[in-house]
Amino acid sequence: MLEWDLSALFHDKEALQNFTQDQIQQSLNFKKNYENKLYALNANEFLQALKDYENLNQALGKIMTYAYLLFAKNTQNGSFYAQYEEECKKIEEN
Repeated sequence: MLEWDLSALFHDKEALQNFTQDQIQQSLNFKKNYENKLYALNANEFLQALKDYENLNQALGKIMTYAYLLFAKNTQNGSFYAQYEEECKKIEEN
């Protein structure tokens, strides 16, 4: 049976967990920095906000790609996939 080499995304589940926790913190920072403040940003600050938002979205894609591919390999492990859906929801809510 062929297996995906997911090391380009994360070396292991621990690296995924560490990255996910970091992204939750990044999303909290994004919220703190920009919530109800976008109207007051100058052009450079607004550009930075867009870049930060883009980085968070790319991180979500990376997390969910890894989680989905592991789930697809073993669909009996739905709790793992559900865990990262919940973690990503936390990031999106911020």
